[in-house]
Amino acid sequence: MTSPVPATADPITESQATASAADGAILMVCFTFPPEFGGAIVQALRLGAELQTRGCEVAFLADNGDGADADLRHESFDLYRRRTFTAARSNLRKLIWTLRIVLFALAHPKFRVFHFHSVQGPELLAMPVLKWLGRKTIVKLTLAESDDPATLTRRRLMGKLYRACLGSVHRYIAISPSLKRMACSVGVAPERVLLVANGVETARYYLPMPDEIARARAALDIPDGVPVMATIGAVEHRKGYDLLIAAFETIRRERPDAVLLIIGPGNEDTNPFYLQLQQFMAERGIGGVRFLGRREDIHEILRAVDLFAFCSRQEGFGTAIVEAMCAGLAVAVMDIPEITGWIVGERPDAVNTPSRDPQEFARLCLQLLAQRTPASSAALAESAARDFGMTAIGNTYEALYAELRRH
Repeated sequence: MTSPVPATADPITESQATASAADGAILMVCFTFPPEFGGAIVQALRLGAELQTRGCEVAFLADNGDGADADLRHESFDLYRRRTFTAARSNLRKLIWTLRIVLFALAHPKFRVFHFHSVQGPELLAMPVLKWLGRKTIVKLTLAESDDPATLTRRRLMGKLYRACLGSVHRYIAISPSLKRMACSVGVAPERVLLVANGVETARYYLPMPDEIARARAALDIPDGVPVMATIGAVEHRKGYDLLIAAFETIRRERPDAVLLIIGPGNEDTNPFYLQLQQFMAERGIGGVRFLGRREDIHEILRAVDLFAFCSRQEGFGTAIVEAMCAGLAVAVMDIPEITGWIVGERPDAVNTPSRDPQEFARLCLQLLAQRTPASSAALAESAARDFGMTAIGNTYEALYAELRRH
């Protein structure tokens, strides 16, 4: 497996960390913010919390739609919400958001590093201005065919202008080899694109003790010895739940007591895809599938699980895979080229398969369930935590911030 953090990003020294805290604050720039959900903001908050433990000053700048400007506190962070005068997701709103970023930079000189956790396109127009103002900018690329430079520069009206602004970004963060390749395909120098995985809170996602497993199963009314599978994500076609449920039908023939937990929003009768899944299960007589909806206790639910199944058709990364591995679950993954294979690597009880055939996937899941042992689960959890824990990811970013401040 290629390391999920750059080989040159060694842990920062104590003197460098002191300089990091003193040389200016870090601003995490996120268009969306809780209570609106998004993977990018979850990762930004995790990183911010890790950096604060190292003495770094971190704050957040977020859009506030048609709400008023507000300087708030969110958890341990200063949060600046800025009005863009409309709740509609329009191009005008995105342009106003870009202007508000520049105005914020002018009004708050203490923020020396602007770390963008995904961009929609217009934010790139702010990069030359921020560079002229002496700010260092980082743009995180999170989803192919969405916020990657190759896709943004193909936009019919603004693509050429976006391309002209790419060179003003000091560093790009790609969370998969696919995203790095797409950035380099439009002329971004490879040395300016760092390959850095999403991080996991290993204080929440870890190999559970037997009593924790028992409590988690009791909370879900699942007896000991019953094979439990799980997957995480919104109930939508992109997540491949149609493939997973088709595979689960085969698994139930072998293990009629098996349970499949689908954790994520979208399990409502107003969701056509959810209704299609329900109809398919009813017609085929498939039992054992539970739609749990959006949950805040996913890390606790996973303690009841034996195997994590991933059948997504498109992702920027696959954080749920990493969380499952850190929890010591066996992991069966349908391949997304240049993404999932890099995450899974060569680890015990974790397989990335090129096949998207539900029957083959079912056989893989049954094999992993049969071969899983306490020792292999512990080895998987240790390996994943070493590569994807927030300590390792935090080391990478802190070293990057220090490097940018020095130049």
